[in-house]
Order: sequence, then C-alpha cells, then structure tokens
Amino acid sequence: MATALSDLNPRAIHRQQQVALIRLQLRFTAETHRLYWALYKWLAGVVRQSADGEGRVDEAALMATWPAVEGRWLQTHRRWVQVFERARSEAASLPFGALVVMHNHYFRPFEESRQLQESLTAEQVGALIRLWEQRRQRALDAAAERMYSDGFNLSSRVWRLEADGLNQIRRTLSLSLSERTSAARLAQLLEPLLGAGQHCPRWAYRRLYGMTPRERATSKEGLRQGDDCGSRGLAYHALRLARNEIQIAHQRMTDELFQVAPWVTGEKVRLSPHHPKPDLCDDYANGGPYQPGEVLLPLHVQCLCWKEAVVMPADPFRRQVRGWLRGENRFLDGYAGWLGPANPAQLLPWTMGPAESLALWLDNNADGHAAALGVEGA
Repeated sequence: MATALSDLNPRAIHRQQQVALIRLQLRFTAETHRLYWALYKWLAGVVRQSADGEGRVDEAALMATWPAVEGRWLQTHRRWVQVFERARSEAASLPFGALVVMHNHYFRPFEESRQLQESLTAEQVGALIRLWEQRRQRALDAAAERMYSDGFNLSSRVWRLEADGLNQIRRTLSLSLSERTSAARLAQLLEPLLGAGQHCPRWAYRRLYGMTPRERATSKEGLRQGDDCGSRGLAYHALRLARNEIQIAHQRMTDELFQVAPWVTGEKVRLSPHHPKPDLCDDYANGGPYQPGEVLLPLHVQCLCWKEAVVMPADPFRRQVRGWLRGENRFLDGYAGWLGPANPAQLLPWTMGPAESLALWLDNNADGHAAALGVEGA
C-alpha cells in the first residue's frame, strides 16, 4: 500500500522525515555503486582486449583506447552528477511533506480552516507549489555556494572529482605500461581505484528493498564483494561529498520551515542510530532546546544527525489562532507572508508538489524512487 501524507503521525513526523532521508541516501548510494561497477566492468574488458600473447598489456593497444576511456569516465561522472543533483532536490523537498502534515494537524480543529480550504482554487494551489519550488531552489543554491575550509564550493569540488578521477585512471594505466603489468593485475588495480572493494560495497536492489535495516546489519546478502578499497576509491570520495551535500540541502530547508512555522518554538538535535562514538554531536544532543535554526547540521562530514521540532501545546496555539482570525494579534502574519497566495489558516492539499516526496521516500517503491532520481527502475 502506498504511503499517504494524511496517514502519517504528526507526533513522529520529523523521525519519519529522517527515515525518508536515510532511504534516499541508501538508494543514491546504490546508484553510485551501480555506476562505478559498470565503469569498472567496462574498463576491465578494455584491459583484457589490450593484452598481448603473454597476457601483458600491449602499449599500442592500450594507448589506442585512451580517448574511449576518457570519454567513458566523463560520461559516468556526469551521469552521476545528474543523479546527485536530483537527490539534493529530493532531500530539500522532504521537509515540505512534514510541513503539510503539521499544518493540517494544527489547523484542522478550526471550522474557519475547513471553510477556507473549500475556497482554495487550483490557481492558488499552483501558485503555492511554484513558490515552494522557488524556495527549495533558493535553499539548494545557497547550500551549493557554501565554502569549505579549503576555499572550494560545491561546483568546484564536483569538478575536482571529475579531474582527479581521470588523472588517477590515467596514472594507473600509464604505470602499468612502464612496469609491463599483466592485464589481469591491471584489472585488479582498477577495482579498488574505482571504489569497488568490500569497504565500498555495491548494493543489489534486493538488499535495499527486500531486507529490513536489522537484516542488512547482520547479513552480507546482496553485497558484491571485492578487494579492500581501504576507503580510497573514487566512488568513496564521490559518496563522501554527496552524502554531506544531500544532508546540507535537507537541513537548510528544514531550518527555514522551522523558522516560519508558527507552532515551532524550538528544536532538539537527535543522534543518528548509526552514530559510532561520542563526539560534538553528543554535546548538542544533550543540550537544548535551541532556537529554530540555531544549530547548523551536519555538524561534521558524514554526520546523519537530525532535528526534531519543539512545538506549542494545542490549546495555546488555538487561542493564538482564534485571536488572529478576530484581528486581535499578529500571530500568523509572518507565516502568511511566507505562504504567499494561501490564507495561513487554510488546510493544505495533501498532494502538492514537493510535499509528496516525503510520502514517496517512506514508501517501499523502488520504481518510484528510480523515477525521482532519474534512473532506470529496479
């Protein structure tokens, strides 16, 4: 059965949002492994075809393949970038689903809200979706311009991944020529270079969609094993960057929504279940509540901690809304300005553009996830 926003529990919505993000990260990881595995298999075939009668790499034959090797690497990397950008967009969409769930939870008791919902026209809904898409893009653009400690932003780091990867492949092939490496040995060297080893496992789709998290933690089923890449491979470095950027995009949109939602009074930092050992994250998780947006996640590279909103009790919220509806306070003024064409007291449609991504990624729908990332189905 497909997941519906209307069925989600408001009290657990931010935990569910994190579950959706982790599923997105897992599927993106699987797609990265699939792309790099396909590249490795192609390169290994090229190497075998360039072997001489003694099984060693023939210099002339291998050099003749270099333009094709370069083209295949660039094709793989640029296809990966396309999937990566789709993953960032999906990650920034997830908080909108939580917003719709919480908005309708808080405003459903008001008769005025139900009446106003009936007056929400298709044109208004379309305008609201376009506004949300613009806000999402603004968050993505801001995240992409964020400078790392080395002075590079996202586009510069993605370009470096492309250039460094090509240089490492060239260097490995050139070294094999100078050392008269056997074709079999060169193929073995290319596997960890691309990140195809056991520490950078390539997930089969049955592992992602046919097993529970507990089963995945205790079983190696669905992992294609290889030599130890020692966390040095090109796929590892691509994923290290991408996972962090997907998390940043998600958190920047979450921060904005926490700051504008009238029911949010603060935020708590929650540790990822995969948190390996105490660090800076524990200090923040043990503190708070903080002001909305006060803590910037991720706190470090590969951090998967998440935020949970501290919300107003229902009765004080209702008193404030009733006062605003009578013109006695300005409680919803800021939210009204952020929402744009919709009256802030209107119930929001459950199916509405970016908000639907949350339901999609909570659903065990391999084909739907593939479509969202712009890749082939499972």
